[in-house]
Amino acid sequence: MLESCVIHLGRVHLDLVINLGRPLGLLEIARIREAMSDSDLPMFVDIVDWYGLSGHLQEQVKQSGVVLSAPEGDPERG
Repeated sequence: MLESCVIHLGRVHLDLVINLGRPLGLLEIARIREAMSDSDLPMFVDIVDWYGLSGHLQEQVKQSGVVLSAPEGDPERG
């Protein structure tokens, strides 16, 4: 899920919330962050584990987030 897209001084910042149905391990988060920083994306991408979010933030993401990919059979999948 994409939680937010914010422009700071001409730079775009994305918070990418990942929900795999289980908490991400520290090594998984580190590898994803490294891949994002090594990419050619013209923005900073912050990786956020769904299970590390408070209930309040999870509700905000559910209401205003954009689903980039969802499992087969998930109603969020378009």
